[in-house]
Amino acid sequence: MFERLKKRYIIYFAALIVLFGFLAGSLYILTVKGQGNYSISTGSTVTVPISEARGSIYDVNGVLLAYDTVSYDVEFYRDPANSASSDRANYTQILIKAIEIIEANGDTTIDVFMIEKNESGAFVYDLSDALDEETRTKRIETWCSNMQVEDATMDPEDVYYELRSRYRIPESMEYEQARKLLSIWQEVQLGSYQSYIPITIATNVSFETISTLETNASDLAGIDVVSSYTRVYSKNDTAAHVIGYLGKMVDEEEIAEKKELGYSADDIVGKVGIEATMEAYLSGNTSEKQGEKAVELDPNGSVISEAVTEGAEQGDSVVLTLDIGLQEAAEEALTENIGLVYKEQQRMYQADRTDYDKLLSERSKDEIDFIESGAAIVMEINTGKVLALVSEPSYDLNLFTGGISEEEYQALLDTPGSPLFNNAISSTATPGSIFKMATAVGGLMEKVITINTLITDEGPYDKYITGTGVAPECWIRPNFYLHGTQNVTLALKNSCNYFFFEVADRLGIDRLTEWAGKLGLTSKTNIELTSEAIGWIGGQDVLYNSTKAIDEQKTNKPLLVYQKLLTQLAGFGEERGVEYTKEQLSDAALALIKLTSLSSFSIGPEIREVLSVQLDIPENVSLNRGWTSTIMDTIRELIWTATDTVTQGIGATPTQLTPIAVARYMCAIANGGKVYEAHIVDKIIDSEGNIVKDVEPTLVEDLALPEEIYTAIMEGMEKVVSLEDGGTAGSAFENFEYQDIIAGKTGTAPISNIDIEDNVWLCLVAPKEDPEIAVVVFLPNGYSTSKAYPTAKAIISYYFNAKEAENDDTLEEGMLIN
Repeated sequence: MFERLKKRYIIYFAALIVLFGFLAGSLYILTVKGQGNYSISTGSTVTVPISEARGSIYDVNGVLLAYDTVSYDVEFYRDPANSASSDRANYTQILIKAIEIIEANGDTTIDVFMIEKNESGAFVYDLSDALDEETRTKRIETWCSNMQVEDATMDPEDVYYELRSRYRIPESMEYEQARKLLSIWQEVQLGSYQSYIPITIATNVSFETISTLETNASDLAGIDVVSSYTRVYSKNDTAAHVIGYLGKMVDEEEIAEKKELGYSADDIVGKVGIEATMEAYLSGNTSEKQGEKAVELDPNGSVISEAVTEGAEQGDSVVLTLDIGLQEAAEEALTENIGLVYKEQQRMYQADRTDYDKLLSERSKDEIDFIESGAAIVMEINTGKVLALVSEPSYDLNLFTGGISEEEYQALLDTPGSPLFNNAISSTATPGSIFKMATAVGGLMEKVITINTLITDEGPYDKYITGTGVAPECWIRPNFYLHGTQNVTLALKNSCNYFFFEVADRLGIDRLTEWAGKLGLTSKTNIELTSEAIGWIGGQDVLYNSTKAIDEQKTNKPLLVYQKLLTQLAGFGEERGVEYTKEQLSDAALALIKLTSLSSFSIGPEIREVLSVQLDIPENVSLNRGWTSTIMDTIRELIWTATDTVTQGIGATPTQLTPIAVARYMCAIANGGKVYEAHIVDKIIDSEGNIVKDVEPTLVEDLALPEEIYTAIMEGMEKVVSLEDGGTAGSAFENFEYQDIIAGKTGTAPISNIDIEDNVWLCLVAPKEDPEIAVVVFLPNGYSTSKAYPTAKAIISYYFNAKEAENDDTLEEGMLIN
């Protein structure tokens, strides 16, 4: 393989001789990280930025959650005066020995070489498949130019062997080991404009590696061990979705933005969580916090000496609102809770497998979605401060320290429940009955009802149902309508669907949506975390927005209708002995769906016209064979109706909310209408303990709920958990030590025809007389609200037990002082 490159190399080597002759005695043009461009003359001094440790992350009580610890890296410095082919051969032998020492002690070297072998053994450029051809070509050309590869169109295999030859890598060496050497030489070459800055070839190495390298130092010219920092997450997987982790920058725009702030392209930054959102404070890599060292160079550009001229500042630390004890108690309870629900679901499925399998056969997805994940949030009612934010399953943050392996990352992606996904702020789900307080607030504030308005539960709400249509009904089954005539307080206690159907009908979808928005349910809470989702209330634009493509809709309902239409239209063709192309069927289906934007339900003529124009089906054929009615029934699924508005009063699909927004909403209900931003950052402090930023509660809107409205709703929530009042959750909290001080609401939201898959919500506030905290537990596919009680009880118990213990300690301390 090397022989075929011999002729190319003779030409290349001759060009190099000419090039070096031209450069002899010329100026070195060097760019220093964050310092702009420098012209370096012979025997000059350059200034190099230096950085200190990253700031730490603490819980509200000062418990250390994330911090930098001193570690040791291995660096390689290639003296620019030693650039001959023989020097490269010598350095390669040194690197081979260094790699052997590093790996013998269980450590690893960098693996960043641009060319890799794919699964079939072919050499390819290691670039994302998502790149367009133009960007891909440009990146290859840039890399080849930087690596001094003359022809960027060369086969990657030829480039690989050319570089192996240039750096005198033994022909007998296998690809995997050669790749490690080429990774190092690549970084040397790419950093040649700053040749006085060593290349890091291994990070956070063991003391065994350090000792062996030092012992063999005389044979390892250019190899050095330097102190560095490694990120440590003291609680491993606790609060992982809050704290977040670090990683290298890969996006070119991000790299450019960070360079403007003083970062190097090789610096690691926060990727998710607090590590990402508080990057500007935590990092020690910004120009404001960097120090400097002077590097003296000889006429050849070799380093003579180094000296720190200005010390660097450590990054600022972040203090969270999180109480890590409460967080741990909530995580433990939720994890156990999910496991118990899963076992119960398995038992139910096995007991009635025939019935469940029959239901499965009636839909396209042939597997039941059993519970795999969950979320729990504890928020201060009068501030919006988050005391606990749990997403299960979790993951060990320390996996990302120093860079996670592909195998470990893939394992996380393959783990049931998606541990990297933050269920507490990134998931949206149908809320069910926990939405009824929003309907009540809207109805009372808009005066379509009063606290004394009586509505009788009549079972099915068939006001807008005609023909064979199915009416929504109360959860109390037909012939057993026990709710009777009730006001808003009793309707909340009974969780009466019929009552809130009527209130929603009187409000209309626009006013219902408006009040849900005022209560903070359809906007970001602005919690200081990454990837917060936004919920929505149902309506025509949510069900189907004719201005957006099928794959841009908020729900998958339009896609399901589109697929259903494709099947129906293909069937029409079969009946006529005509086979349509995929394009014809797609165009016709999309044209039919667009008809939903028409105001009238009588769109038969329009349907027949589409079928005639798109599929050449005569209009009389469409009419006589009943195809018009068939299509009408299908596309009506995307037309918002008055009955759809009615069902939004109880939080039915397509309404979707996030757990974090629900927590804020519960706070607003319990504090009289004050909607706060959610905060999980308490303060920022510098390395000397000075407060850089103190995060204050942020009031978004004050609805100023009248006292009578506030009282009526709170009384309803109190009765929900009261056994004496026969509340829907009364028996669940029987004998619970804190039953007398809680109020709340349960919610079970059907999302399919299989009850096991129902979404489960439980929302509590406590103490009910002067609420301090709101607790939200969310179990997607959790089956029944009763299954969420253990987590809520554990949270309430921990919080108030800790508060009692604190009060006892304060009392004893006061007695001692007296």
